[in-house]
Amino acid sequence: MKVLFIIVLIVVLGVVIFIFADRKEVGDLTAPQITPTATPTPVQGAMEKVRKQGELKDVSGGQGSGMAQTLFENGKFTHSVITLIPDPPSGKFYEGWLVKKEGGKVVNFFSTGKMTKEGGAYILKFEDTKDYPEHNFVVITLEEVDDKKPEKHILDGDLSVVNQ
Repeated sequence: MKVLFIIVLIVVLGVVIFIFADRKEVGDLTAPQITPTATPTPVQGAMEKVRKQGELKDVSGGQGSGMAQTLFENGKFTHSVITLIPDPPSGKFYEGWLVKKEGGKVVNFFSTGKMTKEGGAYILKFEDTKDYPEHNFVVITLEEVDDKKPEKHILDGDLSVVNQ
């Protein structure tokens, strides 16, 4: 059973990487193809493509995993997540969070919404006109109350800039 789960996980993560790397339109969990550009400076930054991505690892003692990315382009911020986690218990749901840390300590975070199930994966897509360049950490929680307060951490991981 564990071998089957690992094989399915590898296949799904391969598909996710393929989707993230080769799409030119932002859609459900897709990202534009990034062409090499200069590192954004304060003068250029607002119009440059800034893409970050990272692997999400299980921190709850389970075997869940996932991928997350953010993209800021032409004044639009998009945060996408795809995970392989079991269905939540009845009455509970998964929620995503973007986190800003300084010196390893959480200084700011906000909810990016409830995750939805598509096929065998739980996904999330959050969009805003504001950029969140210092929010480089993603958390997926298991929630019982929709109060925008994080409950049980299931997955988390760092986001880092992808070659521009």
